[in-house]
Amino acid sequence: MAVKLLLICTIFITSLTAETNKINDNILIAILSAEKQKNRPIGYKFLISFNSKKEARIIKEQIPEAFLDNRTIDCKNKKLCIDLTQQLWKIGINNLDLGAFQINSKIHHLKIEDYFDFKTSANFADNYIKKMINKYGYNWYAIASYHSQTPNENYNYQKKLIKTYFSKKLLSLN
Repeated sequence: MAVKLLLICTIFITSLTAETNKINDNILIAILSAEKQKNRPIGYKFLISFNSKKEARIIKEQIPEAFLDNRTIDCKNKKLCIDLTQQLWKIGINNLDLGAFQINSKIHHLKIEDYFDFKTSANFADNYIKKMINKYGYNWYAIASYHSQTPNENYNYQKKLIKTYFSKKLLSLN
């Protein structure tokens, strides 16, 4: 049943956007929704999330008031986000997911301010998904590769994206 649903969804999404070479806004909204922190609105850009529980715990001991949960800091504004990220990088913590699109700074090397700029990070997400589509074809695996290319993690992310993509709660990026 799940495979059939993925196939139907793939056909649907391909027919919407394959001709335009532009990632459908609802796909980017679905990614924003999947990447959002539960205590902040979709698209909130002042987030630093740790991918190591140990590193998060060490920093949380220093600045517990900045944490929204066990892995995510609300750095409140672009300047504070940049300053804190630079400090974390200096002490060797670089496996971080940054900004609204939770772009991993260990894998994707952007200018530090770009992680916390909505338009720039949205363009990065759009271009990265296009790169994955060129590699894997226009399908949910390629889109979910934004999060992971590991099959099990990718599949779980696909389910999350599809649910959001076809929900009636989608907003417009405009």
